[in-house]
Amino acid sequence: LVRAYSHSAALTCDAAGVRHMCEAVMLTLEMDYGLYGKVAAMLPGYGTVELSCDFGTEVIQKLMVRCEVLPALQKALTELSAGRIRMQTGNTEFADFAGTL
Repeated sequence: LVRAYSHSAALTCDAAGVRHMCEAVMLTLEMDYGLYGKVAAMLPGYGTVELSCDFGTEVIQKLMVRCEVLPALQKALTELSAGRIRMQTGNTEFADFAGTL
């Protein structure tokens, strides 16, 4: 019985995986289609996690951004777009950044 429980516990731990939780902020970006490709190419360098991306009249992209990189990302987005990207930040929370760091 002990062996069966040990084996089940080991399988559960292996399946659970590792999470890297960081303090983060949801950042909503609103931009025209012409900027989307440039922004998408830049984001991996900041280790962001994309929550959603809606393509309507404009592109609305929601990201989780680690608090320590948020100011640098906002500055880079402003410079890239000459201030044409509208940015809105949400509340601070913890998010999983495993695989992005």
